[in-house]
Amino acid sequence: MLSLTKRCETFTKENTFLFNKHIDNQNEINNIIFLKDKNINRVFHFPICDHYENNVTFELENNTITICGCLDCVSKRNFTWGSSSIPDGTCLDFKEHENTINGKFPCNGAVDGRELTNEELIVRTLNRIEWQYIQKNNFTPNTWLLKDISSLKEKLPERCYPILKNIIGEKNFNSSNHKDDHYIINYNDIDLFNELAQVSVNGILPPHINQESSCLFTNWERNKIKGAQLNYQIKNKNKNKNKNKNKNKKELACYKAMNIIETIQNDISKHNYIQLCQIIQSINDL
Repeated sequence: MLSLTKRCETFTKENTFLFNKHIDNQNEINNIIFLKDKNINRVFHFPICDHYENNVTFELENNTITICGCLDCVSKRNFTWGSSSIPDGTCLDFKEHENTINGKFPCNGAVDGRELTNEELIVRTLNRIEWQYIQKNNFTPNTWLLKDISSLKEKLPERCYPILKNIIGEKNFNSSNHKDDHYIINYNDIDLFNELAQVSVNGILPPHINQESSCLFTNWERNKIKGAQLNYQIKNKNKNKNKNKNKNKKELACYKAMNIIETIQNDISKHNYIQLCQIIQSINDL
């Protein structure tokens, strides 16, 4: 899925204009902006999110346009943010924007100044469930991470489902369809989700993650994300180390094999000698 913030990269102060504000049927104020594109005014219709610590904004004409709301605000809108039309029927041609949902932009929500990937969204949702468990004194550390697959699915958009299936398997994923047999997310699953989340962003932390927050949950979650990144870096470092170690062993083995072939080259045909040399060279190049 192309992220909302990626789609909005074409917004600049030179080609984007604030049209007006609109109050929708739910009495919610929305910013309506024009994007001047090839002499065509394309219209965007964005809600307002006041949670400045976590949203992604675009500054325009002394107004702040929230192009990606915080995770909580976005989830309340079924993981969409912004729409393609305004009441008079003028609308944005979305043919260039994939996966729009009835004129609305799919969006995973922003945390620490960056829109989340699907993998990160799963981890953040798990973190929120875990935090709820932690707040209840009757729960022990052994039960904090017991998460019912059905409750997790309810909190995520369907675009995250293939990732869930890949980690826990299709049978466990579909167990939520049965009344008394739901799969429970375990420690190993969570470790795999954390690793996938780090892979999805190449181990790069969100821009504001090192800032202190007055919110206990925010600080707790930031420490968890930093811990996951550290595990990711250590694992990659060990992978590279083992790769280099195996490469050195391979080169040494090829070198020894070539020395032996050199000693017997007069006892075998020239054709076989050349073939053996080529085979060892190909092994060394792998």
